[in-house]
Amino acid sequence: MSVPLLALWVAGAVIAAAASLPMVLALAIVLAWARRALHFARHSMLAPPRQVSFVASLLREVRAQLVIVGWTLARRGRRLAQLGDGPAVVLVHGLMADGPSMWGVQRALHAAGRTTYAPSMGGALRPIASYAARLQRVLRDLDGPVDVVCHSLGGIVLRACLAEDPGLRERIRRVVTIASPHHGSGAARWLPIPEARALVPGGAFITALPSLRALLPQARITTIASRHDCVVYPHSTSLVDGARAYELDDLMHAELVVDEAAVRLAVDAVTGEDP
Repeated sequence: MSVPLLALWVAGAVIAAAASLPMVLALAIVLAWARRALHFARHSMLAPPRQVSFVASLLREVRAQLVIVGWTLARRGRRLAQLGDGPAVVLVHGLMADGPSMWGVQRALHAAGRTTYAPSMGGALRPIASYAARLQRVLRDLDGPVDVVCHSLGGIVLRACLAEDPGLRERIRRVVTIASPHHGSGAARWLPIPEARALVPGGAFITALPSLRALLPQARITTIASRHDCVVYPHSTSLVDGARAYELDDLMHAELVVDEAAVRLAVDAVTGEDP
C-alpha cells in the first residue's frame, strides 16, 4: 500500500472512530442507567422524579463526556500561571480520567485568582493506594494550607491519602467533593476492576476507611451530588456528616464537572468567605 493510500486509510479510520464515539458513549450511559434501575428495584427504592426527560439528560451527559474528551486531548490546564490570591487548590479527578477532566472547575478557580494543580493520578486498573500515594506526593510538594476539589473516586483517594499520611491533615483548609461515593456505590457491583470493587457498599475497604469528617474535623467540607447520577447512587452515598450539601437534579455523572451551575457551586465553596 502506498503512503498516500495508507494515510487516507488512517484518516478514514480516525474519522469513523470519532463519528461513532457519541453512539458508544450513549450506549454505555443507557446500560449504566439500566443497572441503576435494577439496583433501585432490588432494594425497593423509589427513583426520584425527573424535571427533564431521560433523553434530554442522556444527550447532555454525552455532550459532557465529549467535552471532557476534548479537554483531555488538548491537555487543558497544563500551563496555567501561578497566582497569589489564597491557598493553592488541588483538583483530584475520578475513575478512568485524568487531570484535564477537571478543567471546567480549574479554569473557573483560575479566573477567580487561585493557583491550581490538576495532576493525573495514573492510569486505570490500579489499587486506590497507588492513586493515594501520588496525591501524597503532590500535597507534600506544596507549602502552606491547601484546598482540595475532588470528583467521584477522587474523594475516596483523598481519604485514603489522609488516612495514610496524618501530617497532611492540618494543612487541608477546605474540601469539595463532587459525586464522591463516600459510602460506596451500587454501580461498583457491576464493574470488575480493582478501584470499583473497593467501593461496594458495606465492603471491607469502604467500611474501614476513615470518614472525611473524622480525618478533617476542622475543615470546611462541601458535597455536591445529583439525584440522577447513574454512576454514584443512591446520591445519599455522596453525603458527609456535618458538611454543607448541595443535592441537584437531572445531572448525570460527568456533567457535574461541566455544568456551569454545578461548577459555580464548587468554586464558591472554595472561594467564599467563612460563615
